[in-house]
Amino acid sequence: MSRAEKEVVLLELLEPSSPGPGQILVAVEAAGVGPWDELLNGAGWDVGLRPPAALGVEGAGKVLAVGAGVTGFAVGDRVLAHEAPAAPGEAASGPNAF
Repeated sequence: MSRAEKEVVLLELLEPSSPGPGQILVAVEAAGVGPWDELLNGAGWDVGLRPPAALGVEGAGKVLAVGAGVTGFAVGDRVLAHEAPAAPGEAASGPNAF
């Protein structure tokens, strides 16, 4: 259910690039959203976030790929991230984000 005053639109996103050295690529299956996200969405707190962007600061999913030099993660591992805002169905990659 949405309380948005405008129409909610599903974004069509490009396929993510392969992870670089020290990065992992995660298929996000769940993302957390909290009360602070309403401030971002409602323009009550401008932190420079502009569409297309995902609200939330944590996500959980499975590792799709690992970049060169990555140790401790393997394809198929289930992971929890706290710095990668993403929405279910999206994939996130970033250095040391997971």
